[in-house]
Amino acid sequence: MVSSASGQAEVVRTGTLTIRITSLFGGRLPEGSLSINSKNGATVFSGIVKDEVIVRLAYGDYTVGFTSKFLTDIHRKVTVDQQDCFVVLATDMAEVVLDIPHDPVSVSVRVQPSEGCASGGLWVKLSGCGKNEFNPQLYS
Repeated sequence: MVSSASGQAEVVRTGTLTIRITSLFGGRLPEGSLSINSKNGATVFSGIVKDEVIVRLAYGDYTVGFTSKFLTDIHRKVTVDQQDCFVVLATDMAEVVLDIPHDPVSVSVRVQPSEGCASGGLWVKLSGCGKNEFNPQLYS
């Protein structure tokens, strides 16, 4: 709770942000450093992650960044404005590692009305991405 100018306590609304780190081609990635910064630049989360992290944050705007030794860095603006938010950060080996260009991609899916995926998950297909084809993935 936060006190307002009138002296009354205001409830700070929070939501759960689930961040999934994945390869552009569906393979496993090495662990890396994930940071979440608030709109004013303050770090609200920093840690080493491999596949997924779940963080409870106050409603607001954030920048999520993932870096790893051999992977292309990726940053994404995220708005936490509901109880459960889900973001996928997709990246792959940096050009200097494979000498092949790989453009980083990130995808957000918003389901309206907001409902949980208790029935087994949510199928998501990424399309219109140029020369690479992506297969549907099941995320729960």
